[in-house]
Amino acid sequence: MKVILSGEIKEVKNGYARNFLLPRKLAKIATSKNLQIFNQQKIEAEKQEKELIEKLKETAARLKDINLDFLLKIGDDGQFFGSVSVSEIKKALEDLDYQNLEIILERPIKELGEYPIEINLGKGIKTKIKITVHSQP
Repeated sequence: MKVILSGEIKEVKNGYARNFLLPRKLAKIATSKNLQIFNQQKIEAEKQEKELIEKLKETAARLKDINLDFLLKIGDDGQFFGSVSVSEIKKALEDLDYQNLEIILERPIKELGEYPIEINLGKGIKTKIKITVHSQP
């Protein structure tokens, strides 16, 4: 018996479909009407996926030009107080209206200088922003 199961058309044994899949509403019988609905949903999902990827690419292009500045306190002996961590970078980006970004930072930044920071937007799209760490007077 052909059924629609987990977004795919599968061939399963009649007893398995009637006694397990169909009563639990885990699958639908692959009738012509159900297949038509399934194909329409699949086309719509692919369209939404393309739109999402396009939107993520646009966001990546805008993020590429961002340079965030952070200040670190430095003691008289050259000791750094504090660091720039993922949460601080995330908050700075949220202040610029960029929400729910995955920031890839191996360890907190504890030295002055410029650092490229990778951001994963999902769906295989990544970009980099620049972080500049200055000393606080």
